[in-house]
Amino acid sequence: MKKFLLFLLGLLVLLVGGVAGLLFTRSGNELARPYIEKALKERLPVDLQLERFSLFPVDIRLSLADGSTIEVDGKIDPLKQAFDLNYSVRVKELANLKPLTNADLQGPLNTDGRAYGVVQKFAVEGESDVAQSDTSYRVQIVDLDPKFVVAQVKQARIEKLLHMVKQPQFIYGRADLDANLTDLNPDHLKGNFDLLVKRAVVNRRLMKKNFKVNLPKTVIRSATKAKLVGQKITFASKTNSNLLKLDLKGVFNVKGKAINMKYNMKVGRLELLKPITQAPLRGPLNTSGSVRGRLEGDLKIVGVSDIAKSRTDYNVEIVKGKPRKVIANMQKARIEKLLYMVEQPQFLSGILNLKANLTSLDPKRLKGDFTVKIDRGVVNRTVMKRSFGVDLPKTVIRSLTKAKLAGEKVTFASKTNSNLLKLDLKGLFNARKESTAMEYDLKIGKLELLKPITKADLRGPLNTKGKVHGDKRKMKVSGSSDLAGSQTTYTLLLKEYKPTSVQATINGARLSKLLYMVYEPIYAEGKIDGTLHLTNLDPAHLTGKIDLNVRDGVTKPTVLKKEFDFEQARITFHATNKLHFQDGKGQSDLHLVSSVADLVAKDSLIDLGKGSLKAPYTLTVPDLNKLYFVTKRHLKGKIRVNGEIDKEKDRLLVTAHSNTLGGKVDLRLLNDDLTAHLKGIQFTALTDMLLYPRVFTSSLDADLRYNLASKKGNLLAQAFDGRILPNQLSFLLAQMAKFDITKEIYKKTTLTSRIEDQKIISDLDMKSRLTHIVSQDALLDLKRNQVYAKLQIDIQGRPVYVKIKGDVQQPKITLDVKSLFKSRVKKELNKRLEKEFGDKIPDVAKEIMNLF
Repeated sequence: MKKFLLFLLGLLVLLVGGVAGLLFTRSGNELARPYIEKALKERLPVDLQLERFSLFPVDIRLSLADGSTIEVDGKIDPLKQAFDLNYSVRVKELANLKPLTNADLQGPLNTDGRAYGVVQKFAVEGESDVAQSDTSYRVQIVDLDPKFVVAQVKQARIEKLLHMVKQPQFIYGRADLDANLTDLNPDHLKGNFDLLVKRAVVNRRLMKKNFKVNLPKTVIRSATKAKLVGQKITFASKTNSNLLKLDLKGVFNVKGKAINMKYNMKVGRLELLKPITQAPLRGPLNTSGSVRGRLEGDLKIVGVSDIAKSRTDYNVEIVKGKPRKVIANMQKARIEKLLYMVEQPQFLSGILNLKANLTSLDPKRLKGDFTVKIDRGVVNRTVMKRSFGVDLPKTVIRSLTKAKLAGEKVTFASKTNSNLLKLDLKGLFNARKESTAMEYDLKIGKLELLKPITKADLRGPLNTKGKVHGDKRKMKVSGSSDLAGSQTTYTLLLKEYKPTSVQATINGARLSKLLYMVYEPIYAEGKIDGTLHLTNLDPAHLTGKIDLNVRDGVTKPTVLKKEFDFEQARITFHATNKLHFQDGKGQSDLHLVSSVADLVAKDSLIDLGKGSLKAPYTLTVPDLNKLYFVTKRHLKGKIRVNGEIDKEKDRLLVTAHSNTLGGKVDLRLLNDDLTAHLKGIQFTALTDMLLYPRVFTSSLDADLRYNLASKKGNLLAQAFDGRILPNQLSFLLAQMAKFDITKEIYKKTTLTSRIEDQKIISDLDMKSRLTHIVSQDALLDLKRNQVYAKLQIDIQGRPVYVKIKGDVQQPKITLDVKSLFKSRVKKELNKRLEKEFGDKIPDVAKEIMNLF
């Protein structure tokens, strides 16, 4: 704008000096006006009109096409080349004057003032409302060159200034400027100026719209002082706001665009500077240092900072606006503060030390090295519990990482040590190819502590080491492990960092350690060998083969007693299982051989997608007495069972069939509900199997319904063509009742029972030609091996009452034969009285007979 005013005044002076000798009258001035207007239009790149033109006295009005005007009036002395002129400039739109001012400005501008003196030396004094300010200025011009400028701008509207220079009006407020330039020669500038921003407020709506950030109400105050001497500008600036405090002090060389500056910056909340930093940072930051060099050449920034409460010093070299070299040394940074700063959960606290020496920051020519050390890192158990749902013990971490950069390659070595794990890494990483060639050695003490990472319910130790080679498209991991005490080797292939196939060989894995690892009771000891070759690891589309062999297996009686109430269940076993999967569907062949039973399950079908299993099986028990740990009673004989296991989601169906005890047994278990159907079972074979005395012989049918969870059920049994075998009861009846019950045949015997845990309460009904036997609520206690029953035996209409009580093997049997004796006595007396008296039995004798 100053250039425009000087150009305008110079033009007027030239006009006055060139035509003053010819134009002394108003008529002459009016005659010359069109020619002067034409000359101005030819020389000035704007559309204008010279509305008035008079030199004696001076009265000139120049208007532009947009309504802007320039008016000049006053006096001139052609002989002395002196003048005293008043001017008034009204610019409607500065953008229209860009061809004249060569400045990208917009908005209005008004200024009034006075120019006086001689052509060789004159002064310009005036006032302006630029940016709605109260502005005054004075310029001394010698030989048409400005020599000094004094200007005072009061209460300029900052948002108007921003609008004038076509910038977003993200700040509004007032600013004052005092300028006193006593020498404007570019080679030896001299003067000073003061800029004061008393109260500027950030436009929060505009910041939200343009930078997508919600700022609090932000008020800025700043004061800047500058002194110009020759090509140097010495300056000092203080800026204060609720966003940051910034102090700058230094020297700027205009000609060489060189700077030597010190800075001190304090940021209370980094998150509020996101529009500038473009980084998701938060928290405080204090830094100070110096900047030296040329703005368009080399710059060196040397400083210190307390980032994350550290003692950090840094040295940055910038060439043509781009960082070329960075040297940084961070000591005792608080890890939790760094995590907070980068908006991450503060799951770790401790000390971090960093040394970085990057001599080239060109992405294609990276060069340098850095060292990162973590000391006394402590896991925040509260954060881990809240964020990952895991209760960690007190965990201390130490680590040391060293890396060397050479172009796109990074050579690194890292050691991490904690009570969670120990991890050693070393190798090479190619940033451009995203490839790596790395060796690893991992030792985990407690897998359960890594659940936030593994997402698996595993526990116990694990050691593994190996090599990683490849890139994002294809990566190979090969190594070895002591999984569950084994000697295991594996090869894992990944695509896009996702596992796709695996080959593994397992030798001597401890079954007890595997059970512990998956949170199962340690039911047994044994060793597992196996091979895996899986070409698709997606569980829904699993494809490949798995061969497993369990050897030297032996169960742990104390564990089985605690978990299942099994008694003395020490069982030796070995097993093999071959599985083949195709697209999530598999076939299994299992063979289990134990000291108790053999189990064969061939052609079992597995559907991982549905979570289903169908497994036909054959179970052979050569000695039922070895099942004592389950039955809690001694048994005799052997059995072979065929059936199928059908599992799908929440449904479990197990069927079993056996031709045994001279008949057939069919079982069906649906979740906890057990049903059994017995057909044609020989009662003597059943009692022999149960090691009960033989007391009855028959063919038996039975139906059983029992719930495993409630341990309650019902039994309905029917025996056909039964006979009571000689036993203590038959002997007593023969002795006391003179009746041989073993000769009776019971066509149908019915036993109705209800089962409550190990107690069986039964009702019995059996009838022959001469007898009828009934019992109600007879009790058989399988746990105590006790029996208690009351029987009523009607022999030819004469009742005999029997009590059976005690151990099932040798119960105590008592008979009540009073009624039987009465009948026998009455019959004998009646026979003798008839023999003695005939039909004339005395009344006294009849009364005695009635006593019986």
